[in-house]
Amino acid sequence: MAAGAHRRRALFVGYGVVVAAAVAARLAAGIAAAPRLYFEAGDAPVAALSLAGHYAGLLVQPESRALYDHLPVARFSGWTALGLAVLVAGLGLAWRLRRDGLAGFGLLVAGLCLAPVLHLVPIPALAAERYLYLPLAGLAWGVAAAVDRVGPRLAAVVAGAALAFGALSAVRALDWRSEVELWGAEIERPAAGYKAWQNLAVALAERKAWPEATGAILRAQALRPQDPRLLRNAVRITAAACPAWPERGAVVGAALANPPDRAGLAQALPTVPCAPMASAVSAFLGSP
Repeated sequence: MAAGAHRRRALFVGYGVVVAAAVAARLAAGIAAAPRLYFEAGDAPVAALSLAGHYAGLLVQPESRALYDHLPVARFSGWTALGLAVLVAGLGLAWRLRRDGLAGFGLLVAGLCLAPVLHLVPIPALAAERYLYLPLAGLAWGVAAAVDRVGPRLAAVVAGAALAFGALSAVRALDWRSEVELWGAEIERPAAGYKAWQNLAVALAERKAWPEATGAILRAQALRPQDPRLLRNAVRITAAACPAWPERGAVVGAALANPPDRAGLAQALPTVPCAPMASAVSAFLGSP
């Protein structure tokens, strides 16, 4: 019996070391990437709670699409309140399960793996569905251990809920059949941002669907006309859409310069016969 307890303790410590190493590696990667902040440093606690709320929402609505650059994480909202509720509930469960090794450890894994992606330490992307993979593994572990100790009726309810969420996840996965389907679905969101339009344009350009790609990149640029990266993508796509214009090289060169050569673009603009490219250059030159 003592040997069994020793093995369980050793297994627990071993898993703990693996989880701690994964969390440390994630924090180190975020610090090394040195990304820009999506909010003021003083708003980090509110942002962390807001992101926790959004992730909790994804747990019960897995078909929800998730491009997160538009999330209002820096101000208190309903998502912040939900994140606070998740925190309180998590702490309460941790206290109740403190004597239940497997269930408590699963909850610990979920919390430790979620913490690094709440922007307490900056990371390159504001949020992403993939950030839930490790926390969900811990949550599933904890739920499985807890359900193993309840009656068959409650276990059947949990199994039914798992099947329902699996079906919703399968519906969500349909948007990932190709880049065009994914970004085409994303732009249907009311709050779709310029990145969704830009990524759709690039995906359409790879299929050589030039009219559609041109329309998408110009929509992206209309949302963010001062962005030189959008200008470069717009000029590349419209240059491929208008291959019969031999003098387009001057505009392409001025657009690809870092930073873009505004004087060169302004000088070449009157000679541009390609209407989509002229629109892209005009939008950039007209921005501050």
